Amino acid sequence: KQEITLMIAEDVWHQVASHFPDAQVRGNWRMIRFDTFLDFTVVGFIAEISRALAIADISILSVSTYSTDAVLVQDSQFAAAVTAVKQALMTLQYTHLSQH
Repeated sequence: KQEITLMIAEDVWHQVASHFPDAQVRGNWRMIRFDTFLDFTVVGFIAEISRALAIADISILSVSTYSTDAVLVQDSQFAAAVTAVKQALMTLQYTHLSQH
């Protein structure tokens, strides 16, 4: 199946939605981005973040790019997710977190 996933701010979506009449939209997600460069030798970073969120019973969509990693969580679980992630970052000794 060919598909494209597009993650944009909701206000931007409203501006371009007419160009994508068959789009499936899932809103009410918030992003927690890890504002630090992780060398490719780092093993288990996202696994530890995912583990902490799973223990808190929070579902995620994990997004990794060349230069950053992030997790998307439902808006209703955002505060609990930030708390869980901060604890995991302390365990991992990382402190750079961006909340969107």
